[in-house]
Amino acid sequence: MLNNPKFSIIICLYIPSERFYYDLNKYLNLNFKDFEVILVTEKNTTLKELPFQANVVKSTKDRISLGEKRDLGIKAAKGKFCAFIDDDAYPDKDWLLNALKIFNADSKIGAVGGPNVTSPDDGFWEKVGGFIYESYLTSGKAQLRFIPKRKRYVMELQGVNLIIKKDILNKLGGFKSRLYSGDDSKVCSNMRLSGYKIVYDPKVIVYHHRRAFPFGHLKQIKNM
Repeated sequence: MLNNPKFSIIICLYIPSERFYYDLNKYLNLNFKDFEVILVTEKNTTLKELPFQANVVKSTKDRISLGEKRDLGIKAAKGKFCAFIDDDAYPDKDWLLNALKIFNADSKIGAVGGPNVTSPDDGFWEKVGGFIYESYLTSGKAQLRFIPKRKRYVMELQGVNLIIKKDILNKLGGFKSRLYSGDDSKVCSNMRLSGYKIVYDPKVIVYHHRRAFPFGHLKQIKNM
């Protein structure tokens, strides 16, 4: 693990799946290598052997919210940027490299992210669920979350693909949320109120596994 990495990739876990361990190998393909990986788990979560060294941070409680887990990850992070991604997603190889270019262009940019597109590894019914997200008829203006659209300033980004400067997170006191969802909207709102810009870029991509349509898909929507 790097002593002073540029990025701290923070992944919050509840019950890790076999697919999660498989997807961890995708991090080895990142073109920008100056990063550490922090896994934040429940108190009693047991992890299998990992494909690389990671910093495992365990909660002192049996169950805590996603926002609280992310705050534990921030506290452990050594990087200049905290890159949040879900445990059922994995990054495009240029994820960090493209994000860094945006941060370097303007000091007032506090957060960068992009679409979470359906993983090409998903099966047919999972891709059906992805197609529903991607349709303008169902997602409307939120369609940019699921397919690459033009680069722009936005009000908020989703926590599945959200990279924030750590010094800003420290100023804000982190996510400070006990919500199991919506903590990403809260921290983005706090950043904007503090005068920072939030950038959506179609080249800052993560691949997100969908759940099988219809029942798994509906459950995933409920948890968003």
